[in-house]
Amino acid sequence: MIVYCVNYLSGVPIGFDDQVKSVWFNYVNHTLSALKDAVINENQTQNHNIMETIGESQKGKLWANQKCLPKKWVTRSSREEFLYYSTHTSAAKRDGLLIWRSSSKRSEDNRNRIVFISMTGSVLYLTSASPVHRLCFLVVEVWLKDSMGRPNSGVLKMSLSFLGFYSECIDTKAPNFETKYCLATIHLPKTNSDFFHKLTNLTSNILSKVPVRVGTCVPASCSPQFVAKLFSRISSSLISESSVSVNKCYKRSDDNIETDISSIIVISVFGLILAMVIVGTLCDHWALESHSQLELLFHPNNTDSQKITKSFESYEKSSKSLLYEILICFSVKINARKIFDTKGTDTTIQVFHGIRVLSMLWILIGHSFAFAVQWMTFRNPLVIREVPQNIMSQLLANGTFSVDCFFFISGFLVSYIAMTKMKRSEKSLNNSRPNILLFYFHRYLRMTPSMMAVIAFSATLLRYLGSGPQWTQSITMFNGWCQKNWWINSLYLHNFVNTQNMCLSHSWYSAVDMQFYFLSPLILIPLYMKPMLGICLAIVALFASMGFTGYLTLINGFPAVPYINDVIEQAVVDKYYALLYIKPYCRVGPYLVGILLAYAIYTSKGDIKMKKFYSITGWFISFVVSFGVLFAMLPANNGNVPEVHIAALYSSTSRTIWALSLAWVTFACITGNGGFVNAFLSARVWMPLSRLTHCSYLVHPIVMSVLYGSREHPFDFSSYLFTYFTISHIFITYIVSFVLSLLIESPFIAISRLFITRRT
Repeated sequence: MIVYCVNYLSGVPIGFDDQVKSVWFNYVNHTLSALKDAVINENQTQNHNIMETIGESQKGKLWANQKCLPKKWVTRSSREEFLYYSTHTSAAKRDGLLIWRSSSKRSEDNRNRIVFISMTGSVLYLTSASPVHRLCFLVVEVWLKDSMGRPNSGVLKMSLSFLGFYSECIDTKAPNFETKYCLATIHLPKTNSDFFHKLTNLTSNILSKVPVRVGTCVPASCSPQFVAKLFSRISSSLISESSVSVNKCYKRSDDNIETDISSIIVISVFGLILAMVIVGTLCDHWALESHSQLELLFHPNNTDSQKITKSFESYEKSSKSLLYEILICFSVKINARKIFDTKGTDTTIQVFHGIRVLSMLWILIGHSFAFAVQWMTFRNPLVIREVPQNIMSQLLANGTFSVDCFFFISGFLVSYIAMTKMKRSEKSLNNSRPNILLFYFHRYLRMTPSMMAVIAFSATLLRYLGSGPQWTQSITMFNGWCQKNWWINSLYLHNFVNTQNMCLSHSWYSAVDMQFYFLSPLILIPLYMKPMLGICLAIVALFASMGFTGYLTLINGFPAVPYINDVIEQAVVDKYYALLYIKPYCRVGPYLVGILLAYAIYTSKGDIKMKKFYSITGWFISFVVSFGVLFAMLPANNGNVPEVHIAALYSSTSRTIWALSLAWVTFACITGNGGFVNAFLSARVWMPLSRLTHCSYLVHPIVMSVLYGSREHPFDFSSYLFTYFTISHIFITYIVSFVLSLLIESPFIAISRLFITRRT
């Protein structure tokens, strides 16, 4: 990328016109490097102040400061010396780039031969070095130039991401020389964008939210700060108050897992678990075969496989050691059979399987869009801004209600199972009370191992799965943040502690759900022993949550829900997530509705007769309410933000109203008034996918980050592309979640039940 040419005799730089408009069109038609010439071209008419020769003592100092050229390549001789901009000139303060020239006086022609250093620090031409060195410089420069981002068509439609060729840059090789790829993001200000407004006919508010991104290839010794400073000079010459950021630069040598101790440890732990899975599966297979052969040997007429299996299980419990039973918990045969079992149990609420899977699909669709906008580069960003105008996009905008479906189901199951166990304890001969410690222990061991396995993988191994211009940005909350804050997740406090750098940011749901579970006895015990007291406590907590949510929304000017546009300032959105969206006291409504409904179903045993008129009326109200909740904020997503009082009312009531609508669906299906809805939601095909919901929720953003973050070139956004990505994410997510459940989640659930069984 030729940035600066100097004639040593005259000292006059050869560049472009210094008019901003001319620079802009040259930038569009050629490369961003033309902007550098315009900066240097200003007020440089005095030849003698442009350069000066420095002595031997200053060479090392200057070299150490620049840090952008391979030292081993340069042959220092008496005929060569450094040239640089005088620090007393305005040009030097802006630039300060190093120039190398030949001082040989054999001919006047030779004195004009100099090395041109680009703004990236790469060498463009060399005459005084040996032919081998000169060839190396020229080859590297060709690669650097070819891999750098340059404008394409569509600039006037805000196609302002010029990524270049990432792989070509980091794969550039030469003796004692390595390159790195840097992505500079130029943020345009809200004001002083008249120049761009005339070109694009877009408002400054929109322009400020579509950053300019330029990929550049530089020597590996150049720091991100150097690249950011360089692009700042370029952007500030065109638009004042613009800012530049370069988060990280990438080079090939960064991907060296052989020296990564933490990754080796995690691989070893995963290898140990895999060994336990193999041993457990072999033990299970061998023991079942041997015991079956004994049964058939002594009872040749007995061909009932169920009796053989039950006999074997009783034999296992009576004669096998604890270590053997733990190994059997890792058996692939047993765990796969549990995942794919479609028979269910007496306490299974069949309708929840369908609701779980549909809610998870809802999340996958919503995150496929949200993460694509966040982590991918599109040539037509203005088309994405039109998505909220489509009425069907409200399903994306209100995808957050899918999490409330999980809270409702969780509250229902905790309440229903607790009531059943407390009743069973009363009827037992020893009248033993449920052990509250085992109540917590089982839940913790059920949820934690799979989450910590995902965290361990994300913090150590994920970064080796891909690379690209936005790779680091796409995996930051999984890799960088998990390296620092993984321990907070193990305590389920990550929705309160260091929320701005939350490890597995989407796992705030797990923290909130665990907090609900730990506090649920405060409602469940009074609800069982003194029902009216328990009901009153639940209702008071419900209205307190609604009131506090509305209050926070009102005083902070929060949005009613997370909108899928950018009409709300990012600082307000971040504060909304931190103070309201991920806090249990603002999300407890659906959980309490689930607890109360479970109590009603438990006490009535689901035997409630209802006239057809009331059933139809209930379904009609439920449909209207659900439709209203989902589409009430359509004007807001189109840019017509409601008044803060309306936003507070919607924010405080919408999730509880949604849960009440879901409660009717559950109630109707359990009591036999569900009709075809019950038949659909209770279909056995949902059961295996339903059992993978927790693992799917944990891994799906990681699957998306690998695909989105490793893309090296911009895409054209369309509904077809979005559909293709979404289907791919769904398919891959459930495959990965099946493996995670088979190797981590199911074995540890079995181990927790094993200890509880032995304890009781």
